[in-house]
Amino acid sequence: GTLLAQVGVQRFSYDAAPDGRATIVGVAYEYPLSRRTLTYVNYGRVVNNERSRAPLYGAIPQVGPNGFGSDPSAISVGLRHTF
Repeated sequence: GTLLAQVGVQRFSYDAAPDGRATIVGVAYEYPLSRRTLTYVNYGRVVNNERSRAPLYGAIPQVGPNGFGSDPSAISVGLRHTF
């Protein structure tokens, strides 16, 4: 199989308050079942500080935070076949 990982940091500058900071983590694992079919699992999480409310973006949907300092996360599992 194939393991993929990424980490990113996003900063938000405010004039009258301390800066916001979000750390974004993503991990994916793909396992081939045949030459054209594979199964996968993905996990993503955003860790926001008290001045940040960055959302977690997937391929299409967005998982929004409930407010400043909340940490949205999501998991997906699937099967992909190439025609």
